[in-house]
Amino acid sequence: MNMKKLVSIVIPVYNRKEEIINCLNSLKQIDYDNVETIVVDNGSIDKTQEAIKELFPEVIIVRNEENLMATPARNQGYYISHGEYILFLDSDNKVAPDFLTKMVELAESDPAIGFIAPKMYYGNTADTIWYAGVDINMITGRTKYIGIDQIDRGQFDQIREVQHIPNCSLVKREVIEKIGAWDASYVMSYEEPDFSVRAMRAGYKIMFCPKSRIWHNEKGVIKGIGFRSPKRAYYFAKNRPVFMRKYAKKFDFVLFMLIFFPIFSIAHFLIFAKERKWDILWGYLVGTWEGLVYGLTGKFIDSSSRLSQLEAHTGNKKQL
Repeated sequence: MNMKKLVSIVIPVYNRKEEIINCLNSLKQIDYDNVETIVVDNGSIDKTQEAIKELFPEVIIVRNEENLMATPARNQGYYISHGEYILFLDSDNKVAPDFLTKMVELAESDPAIGFIAPKMYYGNTADTIWYAGVDINMITGRTKYIGIDQIDRGQFDQIREVQHIPNCSLVKREVIEKIGAWDASYVMSYEEPDFSVRAMRAGYKIMFCPKSRIWHNEKGVIKGIGFRSPKRAYYFAKNRPVFMRKYAKKFDFVLFMLIFFPIFSIAHFLIFAKERKWDILWGYLVGTWEGLVYGLTGKFIDSSSRLSQLEAHTGNKKQL
């Protein structure tokens, strides 16, 4: 019998003690027994680290004194990992016992496969789909989640190529060694499409594995808005033109900047104003301005520290 290859599970966390405990409890039930689990704690103040040490002494903890955000934390976990596979998993998930076995089996079936995505459900449901693949429109910059909000009746049970993976992805180490780690300049939002596009351009396949299942907790996301906090709105608005300038064809990028970027900006402005989410609106406007500057000039501006101060005053800090 072949030895199972080591999988390093990397989980960034910030002030989500209850969620990370639920996540790690579900990981203890998986049937894939050759794993190392690395939690990167971004300076949590809710005793996350103490709870993990007490309940999961086998878990490797990397402790940051401040919140470096998810993308840099993923890289920290990767740099100290040893697995031939790296599973990047957000802390707000619970997994099926065989989820990792199914992903590794698919990854091992073809050397051209670089990334594997599981089927993802809403965390408060048994079978309502959150993700069964995704398409990226390289003119509008929009990402479309396939099957979202549909009841799973087996309609998305086909293995197929997808364009990027949010929230949970299994990655071959050789891929990261070839294309480089996560682009930490994104911090959050569009870092996942960037990672996947680099892999595809290097000749690797990004595959959806429908037999692998996880449940994603959308707690805190405001219905119809999609953002928990001003900082999330800021990075979303800013990073879309960053991603498009980097990867869209020149003519498509011009269309994006002239037509779709203004349309999306105005639409979001009206939504936030209607809902009276003034702090989120401010974050979105700052990000929109910086995204516009980058799109037109390539000049990178970072106002994230101002957004952190805003969130500290509005009580959104724990939501990140």
